[in-house]
This record gives sequence, structure tokens and C-alpha cells, in this order.
Amino acid sequence: MWEPDAYKDKVNSFTLYYGIVIGIAGLLALFLTILFVVKGSIMFPAAAALGWAVLIYIGIDFGFWGKVFDMSAGAERVWRACGEAILSATLLVFLFAYLNLSRWHVRYAHITIAWLAALAALIAVAVFDPAVAAGIARMSLAGIAVLRTCPCHLSFDARLRPRGAVDPDLAAAGRVDH
Repeated sequence: MWEPDAYKDKVNSFTLYYGIVIGIAGLLALFLTILFVVKGSIMFPAAAALGWAVLIYIGIDFGFWGKVFDMSAGAERVWRACGEAILSATLLVFLFAYLNLSRWHVRYAHITIAWLAALAALIAVAVFDPAVAAGIARMSLAGIAVLRTCPCHLSFDARLRPRGAVDPDLAAAGRVDH
């Protein structure tokens, strides 16, 4: 700030960085959307939705949408809180599709639907109190991250088989759980 040339160089380097990150996120979202059109698995629409949510959130975080649409500071706070809730919801849907939780038990589908309903209500809260909504959305993102790494009785790895199926490698080694 004391040296105008150094400050100008710093701002220009951030502008280049922001442009590169937004460009990569945009291309990734577009690629995942094309992949969804080509291959109709449930995994690809969830990945495409997550890609678009990340692009929108990055655009809000970097102030890109504020420059394009001329938003006020209050409107940007509302959009940021809504973006965090949408990002959390799409990440939840992506993990549900990727881990194929519906094959384990119908309870996981009910939990996911309830969580998505709470996140939809959070978008409505964001209109009235964006700070509270953003905090709850960030806690939801942390909860989703914990869900993925939770050492529960049921492993959340997508490659595992449901209980009752015997893995031939484990059966040969004598390590089969029933």
C-alpha cells in the first residue's frame, strides 16, 4: 500500500489467479455436464451439479458475479450464504450417488432427504439472516466431510459389498466376517 507499483503488481497477480481458477472451474463444470449428457449414470448429474455449484461459489467468493451483475454488498452476502448451502447440498447428493448409499439401507436415503430439506430451508433463512445461514451451511459442509471419514460400523467406501457377500480374497485368507 505504501508502494503503489508493488500494490498494483499484487492486485494484477490476484486477478490472474482468480481468472485461472474461474476458468478451470468453468471448463470442469462444462465437461461434467457434457459427460452427463453422453453417459446417463446417476453419478454424472450429481458431479455436474457439484461442478456448477463450485463455479458459482468461486465466482461469488472472488467477487466476479458482483462485477458482472452489479450487486450491492447486502445482496452479495445473501448470494454467498445461498451458494454455501447449495454447495453443501450438491456435495451431499454427489457423495450419496458416489458411495451408492441407497444399496446399503433405505435409512440412508431418508437421512439424505431430511438433510437436503434442512439445506433448502437454510436457503430461505439466508434471505433474512445471511450470517447465520452461512455459518450453518459451513457446519453442514464439515458434517459431510466427517461423514466421509467416519469410522462407523459401516464403511462408507463405494467399492465394498453389502453384508452377506463374501470377498474371495478374504475367504482365501481365512478373514471373513459374518
